[in-house]
Amino acid sequence: MNAERPGYWDIVIAYIREGHRAWKAGDVGYGVEVERALGLSDMEGHRFIQYLEGLGLVEYEQATNALGAFHLLPKGLAFAERMPDIEDLLAEQTKAIRVGQAGEAEKRQAGFSLRDEMLKTAVNKGADVAIQNASSIWTFMRTVYSWLPQDWRHL
Repeated sequence: MNAERPGYWDIVIAYIREGHRAWKAGDVGYGVEVERALGLSDMEGHRFIQYLEGLGLVEYEQATNALGAFHLLPKGLAFAERMPDIEDLLAEQTKAIRVGQAGEAEKRQAGFSLRDEMLKTAVNKGADVAIQNASSIWTFMRTVYSWLPQDWRHL
């Protein structure tokens, strides 16, 4: 088994996307689909859905849980609907990281840290809060990575 395991945020986003797909279709999300796509075991998937329930993002469908059926809660739906905006913002900021005066390993770590901070804020406080506070998050990132430009919007 040499396949690379998915990261935390890759798993969170996959479940949110499946839940959003299902919501738009008037269906339930199927954890088994996410598990297959990411190479997770049934138990890993079950535990992750429980974790997302604890964050208030999803809820298991009690009547049909054989396939890990779940639905988005309002907080999860709001996160899903703003994901494209967050991804666009992260892409802009990541571009600024890539042109920075640092080694590739440090740039990779900075990108990972930025994604973590943005998504953590979006999950815990709301996607709108993350977007509204993008400049503050960037300023925080500059305390760790002083080589980052003052403002990612003006390269």
